[in-house]
Order: sequence, then structure tokens, then C-alpha cells
Amino acid sequence: MRVDIVTLFPEAFEGFLATSFVARGIEAQKLGVRFRSPREFGLGKHKSVDDTPYGGGSGMVMRVDVLVACFESLDLDAPDGVKAHRVLLTPQGAPLDQSRVRALAARPAVMLVCGRYEGFDERVRAHVDEEISLGDFVMTGGEVAAMAIVDACVRLLPGVLGNEESVREESHSTENEGLLEYPQYTRPAEFRGADVPAILTGGHHAHIAAWRREQAVVRTRERRPDLYERYAARTAASGAAGVRTRGRGGRAGGSGNAGNAGGAGNSESAGSSGNAGGAGSSGNAGSAGNSESAGSSGNGGGAGSSGNGGGAGNSESAGSSGNGGGAGSSGNGGGAGSSGNGGGAGNSESAGSSGNAGGAGNSGNAGGAGSSENTGSAGHSGKDE
Repeated sequence: MRVDIVTLFPEAFEGFLATSFVARGIEAQKLGVRFRSPREFGLGKHKSVDDTPYGGGSGMVMRVDVLVACFESLDLDAPDGVKAHRVLLTPQGAPLDQSRVRALAARPAVMLVCGRYEGFDERVRAHVDEEISLGDFVMTGGEVAAMAIVDACVRLLPGVLGNEESVREESHSTENEGLLEYPQYTRPAEFRGADVPAILTGGHHAHIAAWRREQAVVRTRERRPDLYERYAARTAASGAAGVRTRGRGGRAGGSGNAGNAGGAGNSESAGSSGNAGGAGSSGNAGSAGNSESAGSSGNGGGAGSSGNGGGAGNSESAGSSGNGGGAGSSGNGGGAGSSGNGGGAGNSESAGSSGNAGGAGNSGNAGGAGSSENTGSAGHSGKDE
């Protein structure tokens, strides 16, 4: 990957480029960096690159003619004739996120244009391909933003990081479905009364993976509700229909949820009571489903658990009270016909001590779209609280 940086202060990058993974990327010839100063194309005796704004106002504005001449000079002497994708660094640009970083890192060449003073002449925008912002704040120039983009991109280049898997489970990664990363611990096992969670020291890899998944969902919901809503929307859209629950009560979805015998539905629970999974999970007899629990009372399992009869389901639960998969300790429903399911694909979940669904067909579905979730001592079917 080649990065062309348009800046009045190339010396600001000297230490940055000689440090850590950026330096490693350059040494391994995975990353190449070129600089070009607009001052080289400045006007007059003082090589001016800016001027006063038309219409009056404070500050100085960078000239369009000077900047475009700088851009085009980089294109003219581009190695192998590869012209760079031009990125204007401005607080008015699109927010930088991991998906945008991945897109940039996949390009053979990127030009980062660093502004100064009051900003750019508006006509500069017609000569760039993209505008990016680090966030809703203003700095004195674009150099720090350029460093942030280079650093974020270089770690995605093959061979730069020592462990390629480290970018797969981190916050915002595609493989982590855009969630925040789960909590990490190392020695000592106890520090000032704070212990490492026992599940991480037990050696059961499936339980650890389920716990980490649960923590990623919970952490994202609590710290970044905007990211959680996107994750929930994507998960719902990936199946025939999805179910999302927040807080203590469930929220029943459409087809693909408990009681369906086909399609791929997803279920996520971030509250204290469980949530019915999609097709193939928690009493369904269909295809791949997924059930995740982030609360204290668990969810119905995947295929083969909590009365499933086939398909490839997945169950992840870190709740303290019973999960589906046979009879749970909190009275969760088992196989077909159990816990109020009448033969076909049905689902019954309970988060209360006596909140199980009753007789055949009462709480649980026999094929149609619906969900049954109990959260109290007497339970209810698919009602929000």
C-alpha cells in the first residue's frame, strides 16, 4: 500500500513513521509513504498557499489552484502509474470507522490531504474522491488525522502484525459483527479484591467462547447503544425475521422465531430474562439458528437443545439460571410437546421460578410465527414489559 500525504508540515511525521508497526510495515515494504508540500506550488515571493476569504470573515483559506497542482504532481510521478484515491481530511467529512479503514487499506494507493488555517476553498472538494473526519471536533490541521488513518490501515496489511488473528476478534471487526471486544484479563489472578472471572481459568474452551460472546454483546449494549442497535438490526435482517430483547421483558418477532420450522432466525437477549431463538434454535426443527444470552437467565439452545429436532443451531449462554437443552433449572422447556409445545417446532423459555408455559400449545408454537417468553412467577406469552 502506498500513502501520499499532502501537508505543509512533513516533519511532523518523522517520529511516527519510525515507530512500532508503522516502521515495521515500511521496513517490510508493505507500506510506502510519500510527502508533498503545497508550499512547493505556492504563489509569489513567499510561496503563499492561502488567501483571505471572499465575503469577509476571520482566518485564511487554502487556495484551490495550489492544492490541485500538488495533487496532480503526485499523480504524474506515481510509481507504476497508480494514481492515489484522494481523501480530504476535514471535520465535515464522513466519520472514520473500521469498515472505512478496511476499504482504504484494500486500495493500492491513498492520498491524504491535510488542511490548515480556516480550511479549504470549497472548489477543492470537486478534486477529491472522499472526505473523512475523525469525529465531531476540530484540530489545527489534518496531520494527526492522517497519522490515525495510516496507523489503522497498516495493521490490516498482511504480514505486519505478528498474529493475524488478533484483528478478527477485536472491537468493530467484521468477524466480531461490529461489537466491542470482550473484557481481557492477565496476571495477577487477584488484584485488590478484583478477581479474574473463574470461567476464564477453568479451561473449558466452549464455555469461555460463550462467555466472551455474551460479554461482547452486553458491553456493546451498555457502552455503545448505537453500535448495538446496528448489530441487532443486521442480525434481524440476516434471517427470515429476528427477535430482539432488551431489559427484563422479551419482544416477540415474526416468522423465523420460536415455533417456526424453517428459515434462519436469530435471537439476542441482553436482559435478565431469556429470549427465543430463530429457526433451528430452542425448540425449532429448522435450519441454522442462533441464540445468545447476555442476561442472568439463559436462552434456549441451538440444534438438539431445548427440544430442537435438527438443523445446525448454535447456543451460547452465560446466564446463572437454567438454559434450554433438556429441562433447565428454571423450568425451561425440553423436547417437542414439552413445556407447552404441541409436537412441532415450539419454544418455551422461563426466567422465573414458576414461569413456565403450561399445557399443550399454551406457551410455545406449533409451526406458526411467534415467540413465548416467561419473565414472572406466572409467566406470559410474548409480551413486552
